[in-house]
Amino acid sequence: MRAFLPWLRALAAPAIIGILVWQLGSAAFLAALHVIDGRAVLAALAIGAVTTVFSAWRWCLVARRLGLRLSLRTAVPDYYRALFLNAVLPAGVLGDVHRAVQHGRGAGDVGRGVRAVVLERTAGQVVMIGAGLAVLLFRPSVVPAEFRDVVTICGVVVVFAAGCLLAAGFTVGRRWAASTSKWRRGLGVTLTDIRAGLLSRDSWPGVAVLSALTLAGYLAMFLVAARAAGSTAPIDELLPLLVLVLLAMGLPVNIGGWGPREGVAALAFGAAGLGAAQGLTVAVVYGVLVLVASLPGAGVLVLRAMADFWEQRKKDENGEDGTRAMTESERTGARLVERIVGTRLPTAYGDFRAVGYLDRRSGDEHVALVHGDVSGYGTLVRVHSECLTGDVFSSTHCECGDQLATALHAIVTEGAGVLVYLRGHEGRGIGLLAKLKAMRLQEEGLDTVDANLALGLPVDARDFRPAAEILRDLGVLSVRLLSNNPDKLDALQRDGIEVVEQVPLLVPPNAENLRYLRAKRERLDHYLPHLDEVGT
Repeated sequence: MRAFLPWLRALAAPAIIGILVWQLGSAAFLAALHVIDGRAVLAALAIGAVTTVFSAWRWCLVARRLGLRLSLRTAVPDYYRALFLNAVLPAGVLGDVHRAVQHGRGAGDVGRGVRAVVLERTAGQVVMIGAGLAVLLFRPSVVPAEFRDVVTICGVVVVFAAGCLLAAGFTVGRRWAASTSKWRRGLGVTLTDIRAGLLSRDSWPGVAVLSALTLAGYLAMFLVAARAAGSTAPIDELLPLLVLVLLAMGLPVNIGGWGPREGVAALAFGAAGLGAAQGLTVAVVYGVLVLVASLPGAGVLVLRAMADFWEQRKKDENGEDGTRAMTESERTGARLVERIVGTRLPTAYGDFRAVGYLDRRSGDEHVALVHGDVSGYGTLVRVHSECLTGDVFSSTHCECGDQLATALHAIVTEGAGVLVYLRGHEGRGIGLLAKLKAMRLQEEGLDTVDANLALGLPVDARDFRPAAEILRDLGVLSVRLLSNNPDKLDALQRDGIEVVEQVPLLVPPNAENLRYLRAKRERLDHYLPHLDEVGT
């Protein structure tokens, strides 16, 4: 059955088009190609540009709430490229898949990159479904009588499923994210991301407004198509029909958007007394205008391909393979750290192999706690910075001690993983005494960032190159990084460690560290969505 479904989806759209040609003839399709003029094309390009900016902006909001860096300047061309690929490839979503994976790889977290795109598109679909339900409620006559019950039942099911998902996100999301069960943990992380990306007070107003503006852009494009196709029906009569046609485009049985859109347009226009052939012509004109509006995405594809070609050629001329950036130690042939000793280390969490390393530059002694077979790809890894106050004295000023314990427990539960414990990272690299001075300034009202700056010290002085060398020495080829810190992820990738996923390491806050954690989220972009559940 699973092997049959892709074929069913691929054949559904041609089947719908074939039935329409059989019933209505080919005149409606041919007429659409003759009615598109220069004014319609310019209007499509203008509306497409505005709609794309709104959609890309929505993507930025969701991605940032999930802890991924994405600027509007980057998002707009990427969104254009996705729209073009959606328009010319089967299923109508392959462009979105491409931008999700590409952004996830660039951000070092493919899983969260995919979820950001899924949530961004889901937000648009939710607003569209809401508009569709409003049409069914106030203008039920736009749906043919024989389909009215089916459409109503589908709408009720969708609303019920969305309600269940919202309830789960608010009740079990964070608890399941820390579960020892892999599937519960994966679902919990997804629910937590839904809450952070769509439902938090910092995201849902902007996402809702941008989704409504995007829907307005789609409807404006449809109105242009309707007028170009010769429809003289009033706007208030056309809009309910166009909402239903847009809903049909979300069905996963189309080819580049074609198929269900034309079928529903013919049915809806026929039921409204405007003529099924007229509805088919409007849908075809809309499809062509959407393709025209997405053409800047083809330009993005060409420019990116040319840039990649010249970059690769430059690397080839310089004798580099281009697979990853070389670290300073690799270029000079010198290693920053040297493996000194390895021994068994039983702990309260499970048995580890403790591997000790000496940092030749600073004299710091680092240790890697290794559990199970960690050589290969996708190894669960925690790079933990030394924190005497949190790790040893169990200070509640920070969450370091709880994160250390949670990471060790997660690695043992996983069955394999590495915790790299980096010495010399006290106070994000400023040292123990300076950290204590910064803590005193925080008592006086400064946050963790301004306290460091007030002392004339950097906000973060840590060097993660030793961790990268330690992981390579252990045979780790790529990592799933247990961290909420995007800078740590970026640092490892700069030093040649592939991060295939950023795994949140969320521990419950307390009254002592809540302000500190909020500063880390707001000032340092740490991924801490669970803070939204805590009051002031």
